[in-house]
Order: sequence, then C-alpha cells, then structure tokens
Amino acid sequence: MHIKEIITESKPPSHVGPILHELMQILPSTLPIPEIKIMNHTNPSAYGTCAWRYGRTNEKDWYDKNTIIHLEKCILNDDKTLKRILAHELSHSADYLINNIAEIDKVGVKTFYARRKLLRPDGHGPSWQAFANKFNEKYGKDFVTRKSDESYVADETITKPFFVILSKFFNKHYFAFSLRLSEKQKLYIDRQYSPWKLYTTVTDRDFMLGPIGQGWADAEKRGLLTKWETLWNSGTEKLSGNLNEDGK
Repeated sequence: MHIKEIITESKPPSHVGPILHELMQILPSTLPIPEIKIMNHTNPSAYGTCAWRYGRTNEKDWYDKNTIIHLEKCILNDDKTLKRILAHELSHSADYLINNIAEIDKVGVKTFYARRKLLRPDGHGPSWQAFANKFNEKYGKDFVTRKSDESYVADETITKPFFVILSKFFNKHYFAFSLRLSEKQKLYIDRQYSPWKLYTTVTDRDFMLGPIGQGWADAEKRGLLTKWETLWNSGTEKLSGNLNEDGK
C-alpha cells in the first residue's frame, strides 16, 4: 500500500543549467538538450531517471526526438552528486537518441523491443557504458557507475508531510505510510484490521518501515513504539475505522 507522491517544481534551480551545459560538451554536439524536471518523492527509489518513449501506432513506428531527465530535489544541494547523476542519465539519453533510434530505423519497433528485452534488461549495456566512459575519462574512474554510489549525498532535511495509517491489533501497532487512501484500500483495512486511524502532516521518517501488517516487531526493537502511541493518541487524524466509543 505504498503510493509515492510526486511534486514537480516549476523549473530547475539556476545552478542546474551550467552543470548540464558543461556535461553536454562531452557528448556529440548533435544531441538535443534534454528537458529537466525536478521531482520530490517521499521515499525515492532513485535520485535520477531518464524517460524516452517509443512505440507503434496505426501500423507506424514512432519515438520521441528528445528525453526527459527527472532529478530528485534532495540531491540538488550537492554539486558533485548532481553532476554524477546528471552524467549517468545523460548517458542514457545519448544511448536512446543515438543507438536506439538508429536500431529502430533499421529493424523496426517490434524487433527492437524483443532485442532490448533480451540483451539490455537493465538499460546499462555496452552502448550505455560507452557514453558513461566519456564522463569517466573527463572526471575520473567511477565518476559514473551503473548503480547509485554510497558517496552520493542526499539532503535528508528535505522532507514533506505524508500520511500514516496505524492499526491496533492485540495492543500492537501495525502501520503503512501512504499518500492517498482509496475506497478499495479502506475496505481492505476495515476487513483486516481493527481499529485503525489515518494521520496527516507526519514528517518523521521512522514511520516508513513497511507495508501494513509488518513492522511492529522491528519498531519495538528500535524503541519506536512510544512514537506510535503518541501519534495514536494525539496525531492529526483524518480518517478512522472500526473504533469503539472510546476511540480505541
């Protein structure tokens, strides 16, 4: 029951442009400058992504002529991290716009898709690595890597409120963090858990342990049950279900 909220800023901060311009000088000059979007996920699974679409409509192949790079807001305050992640995603962008397009033009979308699924399941094949190597030659070994590096710096002070669902079962708290509670989810919780409460404006990331029905034992070991009890008794409640007259 994890639903990630996405916030897109109106435009990237001013310091992103010069870094992007510097990195683009390392790639072929024929490449367009990708669109940059700043995202703000509550619990991001990646600091950057590169989006490029292709397909077949009405028996005609099509593909985007440019890419969109998404960057998480929490990495914008460290220029080295920002540059490394941008370089990683620009390597994808160049691979898509040069190698992938050339292959589609040659064999068509259907064959391209089959080959890509078989040979490049994670998108980091030799053609991507060739562009990543250009940045590594400029900035040093392992400046761009296949996966996120422990030396990446994220600003943990950048937080935003999220919703937390708490449910008491045998006097133990079970919870999930969520950013929307659909009617289907509400019915599920009503059937499975009693009582439960949904809270808003929570910013404490200790509540991001796992899906509902999991996490209380780990939280007990980490001494978090007091926090859960405090939230249950005094948090800003938005929705609730299966409560008795005492609100328990």
